[in-house]
Amino acid sequence: MKKVIKYLVSACLLMAFAAPAVKAQSVKMSPIILVGAPNLQYEQAFSRRITANIDAFWLPWLFKKNEEVFRVFELAGEVRYYIKESDRTDMSMPSGFYAGVYAMWGQFNIGLLKDNDMEKSTRDSGWALSAGVSVGYKIPINARWAIDANLGLGIAHMQWNKYKLGGFYASWPLEKKKTRLWVGPTRFNISVVYNIPPDIFRWKHK
Repeated sequence: MKKVIKYLVSACLLMAFAAPAVKAQSVKMSPIILVGAPNLQYEQAFSRRITANIDAFWLPWLFKKNEEVFRVFELAGEVRYYIKESDRTDMSMPSGFYAGVYAMWGQFNIGLLKDNDMEKSTRDSGWALSAGVSVGYKIPINARWAIDANLGLGIAHMQWNKYKLGGFYASWPLEKKKTRLWVGPTRFNISVVYNIPPDIFRWKHK
């Protein structure tokens, strides 16, 4: 499973930066940035229906009191097929309903105080891999702006070590390589889209 996910993410990255003939591209950001969670997405069109989307998400919360932490980093790649063709062959991004396949990798370090008791509180640190199918809908506002809603359903594999939340033994694992397999919803995102003007990178020659 790890190899399949790595190949799909690599393919999305390669497609996104291969400078295809289709000029349509966009950048996106989720409103969750307003609560201190940086994120960025990039979508590149390869035809009037097919696009590749890559996104990165970082949740950096760290609380000095009780040594609580809630940190997550995520990287995902997705290939989309839009039901409706874009208006122009190489100038505009497709919109409306779409379906696709995705792969996702992430790391996490999460530990919160339980029942106000440090002795009962633990921290989990590890990684996760996920792959599956996605559906979504992109609502155009005007030629430059849109709203994109996306839901992913698939399988996720998680592995982590468990630690004490704080104190002298906070870096000594209580349990190693705990695993869990999850089947169901694995991602959900609503983002604000900015469609990059197709001639923004065009050099003017005399």
